[in-house]
Amino acid sequence: VEGTPAVCPSGGGDCADTNEAIHPDATEVCDDIDNDCADGTDEGCDDDGDDYCDADMGIAGEPALCPNGWGDCDDEVAAVNPGATEVCDDVDNDCDGEVDYGELIQSLAPYTAEAAQQATGLSDEVLTRAAKRFGRTADRYILIGNDIFDSGQGEDVLNALLNLSILVHHGAEGSVSIFPPREHCNSQGVNDMGCTPDFLPGYQPVPDHFGTNNPASDLLENCTNGTIKFLHIAGEDPVHSYYKGEKVKNALNTVPFLVVQDVYMTDTAKMADVILPATTYAEKEGSFTNMTRHVQKVTPATLPQGQSRTDHDIFTQLANVFGKPFPSSAVSDVQDEISKTVPIYNGTLPGSKSVQWAPDGFKQNPGFRVTEARQETSQKEGFAFKLVSNNHMFHIGSYTQHAKALTDIGPDCVAELNPEDARALGIGDGDRIMIESDMHRVEVPVILSTVTAKGMVYVPKNWVAVQLNLLRNGEEGPVSIKISKLG
Repeated sequence: VEGTPAVCPSGGGDCADTNEAIHPDATEVCDDIDNDCADGTDEGCDDDGDDYCDADMGIAGEPALCPNGWGDCDDEVAAVNPGATEVCDDVDNDCDGEVDYGELIQSLAPYTAEAAQQATGLSDEVLTRAAKRFGRTADRYILIGNDIFDSGQGEDVLNALLNLSILVHHGAEGSVSIFPPREHCNSQGVNDMGCTPDFLPGYQPVPDHFGTNNPASDLLENCTNGTIKFLHIAGEDPVHSYYKGEKVKNALNTVPFLVVQDVYMTDTAKMADVILPATTYAEKEGSFTNMTRHVQKVTPATLPQGQSRTDHDIFTQLANVFGKPFPSSAVSDVQDEISKTVPIYNGTLPGSKSVQWAPDGFKQNPGFRVTEARQETSQKEGFAFKLVSNNHMFHIGSYTQHAKALTDIGPDCVAELNPEDARALGIGDGDRIMIESDMHRVEVPVILSTVTAKGMVYVPKNWVAVQLNLLRNGEEGPVSIKISKLG
């Protein structure tokens, strides 16, 4: 195999023959210490695999080395060089930035038991118990909240979890899977179908002829500066949910023509020139793709209510109005087109068998990624706390506020505060507090919880009347806030 160490045709690692070329029938790696292969040379490797023994190239059986660091093994050979400082340890020796085990271990040196305890608020006993349980023989699942993407460290957190997964997968028995829960039941499917400016359906690259000036790359800015004249928002309420609240309002007030397609009269819909009433999941046909990439069939349980239409029917009717009708309006025909044009979805639709699509064309060999130690940002003067926000246990987005059974369980937006912080501020269970950033303020009741770390305040984001996104208003990471007792 191109770029791999020599393998011994005779087996056993004795490299006894005189020509240690890579052999198609070989099964063993040449792992003898002197690497002499009985021909007296110290061998190196080249990309072709047809001239493995080369006295000038370095030491046989070692991974290719990058002479000057990552990404510079671009000559004809994956060079083994005595002056090299980085190891190309990924299978294809392409020096693409993945680091070796030693570098990973070195990067973890600052994370002592004391440092981890201070950073997480968890005792060393709890962390040790968790590590031992995670290292047992088993199939393991790591569930992470989507709030990590609001932390300003989302990519770093994912890389750390991937590093951990690689170590456990190769050092113990059983599989390791990471599941980042998505915001909604079909958030994965929306991404799969290319509803982002970064990819076409199936994560296929955007052709070069689209150029670099795609107005979708920054919708809000291009609405504000007049580039975008018509904006169509379907099934989303960015006025309430987007972390740059004021920027959203400004953009939607500025764009000349705004259409909102949704189930309820949201704050975003109230700003629209035209509102297109859509149906709920219980009234539509198609498929949803969950966070584990299983494609699941959706069958309507009831007919569309009132003047509402399914999203599919709305887009079909718009195409007719615009004089560009679709060749067919049947859901099955759309799914056939998806199967033909989106390779990863081939064989998954209509979804009655809940088939999991598999990544296609992605790199399969694992490698470690190490990020620089995070630089702590200075606390804003007068704002001693940080705001953490996510979905309430019984609510998702703001639509579940229309379900009486759920509002009976979780009727109010309630903040959570660490008991030690509460005592210092004279705050008790059930008191009302004011939460202020330098942009906005909200009033909510509070309960005391040891789950919330000291210095943090947790508030669920599902209540439209409590506009947490205005507290943030574009600030990356946990928002700096101050709290005070009311009444």
